[in-house]
Amino acid sequence: MTINLRETREDDFEGIAALLRDTKLIDPYFSSDKFVKMLARNSGYCYVAEDNGKIVGSAFATHDGAFRGHIQKVAVAQEYRRQGVASRLVETIVERFEGIEIPLIFAHADKTNEASIGLLKSLGFEVRDTHYLIDRGYKPKKL
Repeated sequence: MTINLRETREDDFEGIAALLRDTKLIDPYFSSDKFVKMLARNSGYCYVAEDNGKIVGSAFATHDGAFRGHIQKVAVAQEYRRQGVASRLVETIVERFEGIEIPLIFAHADKTNEASIGLLKSLGFEVRDTHYLIDRGYKPKKL
């Protein structure tokens, strides 16, 4: 089995949506239109892992261009976990951020997701108790 990493393309939407559904990381706002907008704004910072053309891993990243980078939605299909796929995805994004001198890199992980927290810690990330994630929650979609 050879897992290849590459930049995410617009035509990856269905494969990534299926992966996010399977890993319970999909949210109500994940649509083809929003996916295309996110990729356009963050070209070169979102990646997929493939096995024989099948998407088995994915990670999204965004940045402000100068100070902060954010890694999110790191997902790996169940049968491909614990094989270094997530590590490779995150490391690739970190290298890209370092290449444009982004000094502060954040990663989103649910507090109860011990596997993701362990992965991120193993890659040099630290869980901080000095900051809160403060958000307004999902707003209902306008019809």
